[in-house]
Amino acid sequence: MERLLGNEGIVSAHRILIVDDYAPASQALSRLLRLSGHVVESAPTAEKAMAIALEFRPEVVLLDINLGGAHDGLAVARWMRVEARLDGVLLVAITGQCDFEMKHRLATSVFDHYLVKPIPVADIENIILEADSR
Repeated sequence: MERLLGNEGIVSAHRILIVDDYAPASQALSRLLRLSGHVVESAPTAEKAMAIALEFRPEVVLLDINLGGAHDGLAVARWMRVEARLDGVLLVAITGQCDFEMKHRLATSVFDHYLVKPIPVADIENIILEADSR
């Protein structure tokens, strides 16, 4: 599946999984990414994210770090990195806080990128373009 993206030329649409327990943010981001031509699934919990990921096989995962429930976003990311069926997935941490401790945790983690809320859609699109080379 292809789509036209401004002056960038023809680029591929991607399968994107959004994992965020705050439904309004997840729904808004899903709509925006679908309008850009991507195929989007979302999950509100770590457990649902893992189940959806195995079936949907996302190329990009936008993953909230502070998920409610038994597992946080970092645990989900670690699982995705060792799950052979998700090899090559682009992992993007999303957080509402970005203090020194969080920057250190993310810098030494399994994520490819991290973004701080509110996130400009252009920043997400620029990161998604990286999935074309994986």
